[in-house]
Amino acid sequence: GNKPFRSWFDGEWDPPRPIGWSGREHSMNLSNRETLDIGPAMEQVKSHMAKSGPFDVLLGFSQGCAVITMLTATMLRDCGSVPWRF
Repeated sequence: GNKPFRSWFDGEWDPPRPIGWSGREHSMNLSNRETLDIGPAMEQVKSHMAKSGPFDVLLGFSQGCAVITMLTATMLRDCGSVPWRF
């Protein structure tokens, strides 16, 4: 699309965050809640790993770190191991 930024997952803010506020500013008010739909991003990473792997390491930045952390925790819970070395 024509969007200048890439996001790994979508978030819903309750109440909606003001224009120009990042997640950091919004999270300072503890009455706000954020619902993240990280499942599709984890599935996208797992699909890519299955098609293009094996991999020695997964590396992410910002939202990518959150995706990798949740994917790692889910795989350790469900399978007891992860298919990368580090």
